[in-house]
Amino acid sequence: MSGVVARRYTAGLFDYAQDHGVVDVVDQGLKLIADTLTQHPEFKLLLEHPLIRVEQKTAMVQEVFGQALDPVVTRFVNLLIGRGRADQLQAVYEAFHALAEEAKGVVGVTVQSAFPMNEHQVAELEQQLGAALKKKVHAVVEVRPELIAGYRVQIGNKVLDATVKSALRQFSGKLLRHGVVQG
Repeated sequence: MSGVVARRYTAGLFDYAQDHGVVDVVDQGLKLIADTLTQHPEFKLLLEHPLIRVEQKTAMVQEVFGQALDPVVTRFVNLLIGRGRADQLQAVYEAFHALAEEAKGVVGVTVQSAFPMNEHQVAELEQQLGAALKKKVHAVVEVRPELIAGYRVQIGNKVLDATVKSALRQFSGKLLRHGVVQG
């Protein structure tokens, strides 16, 4: 349910930001908030606490962020707080950022690699994926040693799995299906 709520609020905010030419400013403001909530979980707890009054929460936001936020972002955050949806701030940022990147023709991908990738390797992967997708690609790399070797790329809801772990699982499945080994 929370994903639906976040998408609904995000869609309205994104439409407004596009109409008023403030997509980048709103994206930066939401990122500042999301980063702050991640780095200071106690602040997140205060904003989500049901016994703290809305006025106190909005005053805290003003005190913490002051003029660092565009008024559009401040009004939006206050709206979420007023409707008891402060718990959606992180999800709204992620959804808004994806829409902002998409509007610029940039596709975000998550790359899970068995080993760390240097800047050159990431750039080369982004170039290859960009050529295949005919879009600019921004890759976020996560190191996952349990993959043994290779990488897994997630683009939206599609996954390209080129890991040794996946290959071994597929090979094992073939052996089981052909009765070569017993499960």
